Amino acid sequence: MHKRWSQGWYVVGLLVTLIACGDDEGGGDAAGSGGSGGRSSAGAGGTSGSGVSGTGAGGGAAGRGTGMQGQVCPAAEPANGEACTAARGDCAFGERKCDCVNDLNIWACWSAADCPAAAPAEQSACGPIGMECEYQGGSDCECTAEGWDCGNQFCPATEPAAASACEGGDGECTYGTRTCDCDSSLWACWNPADCPATPPAEDTTCPVDGMICPYMGGQCECEAEGWNCSRGVMQDEADAGA
Repeated sequence: MHKRWSQGWYVVGLLVTLIACGDDEGGGDAAGSGGSGGRSSAGAGGTSGSGVSGTGAGGGAAGRGTGMQGQVCPAAEPANGEACTAARGDCAFGERKCDCVNDLNIWACWSAADCPAAAPAEQSACGPIGMECEYQGGSDCECTAEGWDCGNQFCPATEPAAASACEGGDGECTYGTRTCDCDSSLWACWNPADCPATPPAEDTTCPVDGMICPYMGGQCECEAEGWNCSRGVMQDEADAGA
């Protein structure tokens, strides 16, 4: 009797062991399938170039396409105005340089010999658009659709109307005894003789928004809230009244 019970429990234990092994094998297959899915997902990310960590060849090609590694240069010098995709850097072809102009996405090619001998006048005619020239004194000029842009103030041939639109730059414009300055993209013109003889009090009423008057130690500018004088001017005024 006891022997038959022992044999019976042995059979039951064997069946339980077989079932458990079967479950482990099924789980392994499921885990293996999951692993394959993970590899497939990583491969797709590399191809699209959206993942920085992709190591596939497709991921590298996509990285170059975004321009993160610099401007893609053609084998031969492109024609001016030919379409391109702008990125960082220029392309050199012998003594000539080509740049894919931002916003326009067209090639501009030139050599140093094409640059004017001296810094050109602001907004004077130029070509091709995108050409860049450097001059002594730190002047950098670029050819734009409006002409040369060297960062200086463009002065119209005649005195502009007050509060008419303008593009700001370094410097002011002189018309006889009058001075004009592009202030906040609007022209302000005045006669320096109209400046107060002594530095005006801060925030007091002033005649022309944008008007600038020089004084010892700095300058005062007429703003919407009134006169605004630099700290040096205020300090000199305090010293003078002491």
